[in-house]
Amino acid sequence: TEPIITSNGTHTFICLTYTFASTNNIVIQGTSVIPEFPSAILLPLFMIIFMLAVAFRKKRFQRKLD
Repeated sequence: TEPIITSNGTHTFICLTYTFASTNNIVIQGTSVIPEFPSAILLPLFMIIFMLAVAFRKKRFQRKLD
């Protein structure tokens, strides 16, 4: 049977039925992709933000002592 494709503006849903067999293939090919934020950048980015926050806090604390 033909798949039923519905969309709500933010998501697209594809509903289909098939009989599982090793000879059947289902290929879903898109026309555009939403890029993901690379996870390899997240850890260094959070480390930099944390170090900047600590440095700012330390500098602010030293000003209070003076």
